[in-house]
Amino acid sequence: MSETDYHRTIATEMNNRFLPALLLLVCGLFDNPGFAQEPTHITVSPIIGLPGDEVSLPIYLETAPEVEVGSIALEIIFPHDLLSFLNARKSFLTTTAGGPIAVEVGNRDEAENQSVVRLVIAAAKGESRASLPDGQLGFVAFRISDEAHLGTKIPLPFRVQVMDSRDPAQPVEPVVTHDGEITVGNLQFACFFYMH
Repeated sequence: MSETDYHRTIATEMNNRFLPALLLLVCGLFDNPGFAQEPTHITVSPIIGLPGDEVSLPIYLETAPEVEVGSIALEIIFPHDLLSFLNARKSFLTTTAGGPIAVEVGNRDEAENQSVVRLVIAAAKGESRASLPDGQLGFVAFRISDEAHLGTKIPLPFRVQVMDSRDPAQPVEPVVTHDGEITVGNLQFACFFYMH
């Protein structure tokens, strides 16, 4: 066997052994959860209030890297025996983005004692489509019932659909939601309650 043939044989053998191993390694890197796309987060912040108080829960957006959010549609579910919906409004950040906010309130079909606030926050449309900024997007305000007992925790779960700023818009995924909650009680009571 000549030296050239020997080198060809070695090169062929290395390709046959190492190429499949390299492909497996690369595929493993892309399947690894550590390399998965980071999620976009939507948070309705918890708050504390007394019976009869009006409370406003901030809504926050934290976008994943290289994601531009054009609109967010939330359905916030609340018990209408303990809370009355008052209003929803944009924050300074979303006002500067120039887009509309739409609000609708209705009852949930599957639960008689629950209502739902449907809320859409969007960036302005135009030749250069804007996107919603990270941070506080707006507020949703409720009045706590006079009949609510101190120490009651009122969960505010929600569903959300996040769309990007392309035309036509596409769903943003993955999205992680952080539900809101209203604790009935003043700050001193809440500190005592959480410590015991």
